[in-house]
Amino acid sequence: MLHTIRIVNRIKEIPADSANTLYLLPDSWDDWGTFRNKYYVIHYNRHGIRTDLGYIKIGCPLEQLDDRRPILDTEFAALPQGYYALGQSGEYYQRVRDLGQETARDILTKLNDVVWDRQLYLQYQDEQAMRDSLQRYVSTTTIEGQFRNILQGRAALTEFHFTYQKPYQSLHIDFDVYPESVPPTNIHVLIGSNGVGKSTILTEIADIVVGRATRSDANIYINDGSLFANVIAMSFGAFEKFNPQSIERRTENQVTYSYIGSKKTLALDGKTLTIGKTMDDFFNEFYQSLQACRYEPKKTLFLNSVEHFRYDPILAALALPELLEQCDDRQRLHAAFNGLSSGHKIVILSVAKIIEVIEEKTLLLIDEPETHLHPPLLSAFIRLLSTLLAECNGVAIIATHSPVVLQETPKRCVTVLYRSGDTVTSERPERETFGENVSVLTRSAFNLELSRTGYVNLIQQMVHDYRYFDDIYRQFGGELGSEALSILSALSDDEGDR
Repeated sequence: MLHTIRIVNRIKEIPADSANTLYLLPDSWDDWGTFRNKYYVIHYNRHGIRTDLGYIKIGCPLEQLDDRRPILDTEFAALPQGYYALGQSGEYYQRVRDLGQETARDILTKLNDVVWDRQLYLQYQDEQAMRDSLQRYVSTTTIEGQFRNILQGRAALTEFHFTYQKPYQSLHIDFDVYPESVPPTNIHVLIGSNGVGKSTILTEIADIVVGRATRSDANIYINDGSLFANVIAMSFGAFEKFNPQSIERRTENQVTYSYIGSKKTLALDGKTLTIGKTMDDFFNEFYQSLQACRYEPKKTLFLNSVEHFRYDPILAALALPELLEQCDDRQRLHAAFNGLSSGHKIVILSVAKIIEVIEEKTLLLIDEPETHLHPPLLSAFIRLLSTLLAECNGVAIIATHSPVVLQETPKRCVTVLYRSGDTVTSERPERETFGENVSVLTRSAFNLELSRTGYVNLIQQMVHDYRYFDDIYRQFGGELGSEALSILSALSDDEGDR
């Protein structure tokens, strides 16, 4: 139990027999010539063991400043009403938390910490001291996300910087993830024509990170010590390439590997065969994963995740939170699961399985999630993943043909792949992708594929044959959607000007 808080000007003023005391050492830092409210915090426990916690800033009404410092007694039990504190780094909150639950709660409560008490933050967030000093270098998203995550025992968010490279092909893909970025950067996307190598890249990344690569000429270069502890590979495609054999952690530095998909391995006559899963296999996996999600912290992750499906009428009617509470009723669960479409089965199985195996610093690899999901469900799934990965300090790389996935991803996180013979190259999209219109994304990001196939090819042929807009419109009998009309207008005008 913390007995007192004391302000001392120098460390040598701290008595040698200090115990159960928090010391605040004023720092000379000055914010805008108005505030000198930064303090270095040192804690002594009941055994006299010292822990340097780091820096905080203390806010108060302007009339409670003296020479720009908050007016405080040299010794007090807690900050007065109207005063509040904010730590200036994630390390500060981690060190406070490491003191133990009771001590941490005591310190944070007596300092009126605005991360610990969200109502205090909401009360003082518009105060000048908060705006100009306490939050000068600490954003609201950092307070609400990273700092609060630390105090609640969730993963502290870190940056990830790594590169996939094939030196002999000049293929170089950078993956940069920044905590609390808006829009989020924890989901990266690979797009490109069929056969360009998207699935191969995902498979190679998985094998390299878990140490299973053999003859690949690709490499992963990881900067800033951002090593992964866990890889999850997910695909339900008919021709997907991920290895279905999981890897469990047997040593401290072992990277685990989990597979979510339509294949399984079977030992037969001394050989390992890969075969397709049955519907019973899918249900058994769902049942097992849901059992793991019954307990904290997985339970909260699951309940928060399925909130993203509240606008899907089928999943809303399924009442997943209630299903979680009653998941011991295997017969009821089996009936509920079997009554779903293949897309709904896949999405709830995937969410439950990901939450079961996810941990801090997870790399999630997904090949073509759009295969079984209609656009609204796909969009909700991508946003769910971004939120979940932020909670668990993870990263996802998705290979896709879907503009809906692009729509949820900023262009700095999108890589467009091109193939010429055996050479694969990459670049970023020319225009911003996050929140862009699906039709615009289809034209810009997938223009090469679209312009040579489907209805666009038919319109181009009609322009070649009939030249003028009105003539072509009549040939189609007016049966043209808005996107087709836009393309026809552009092409026929160009053709007619010749």
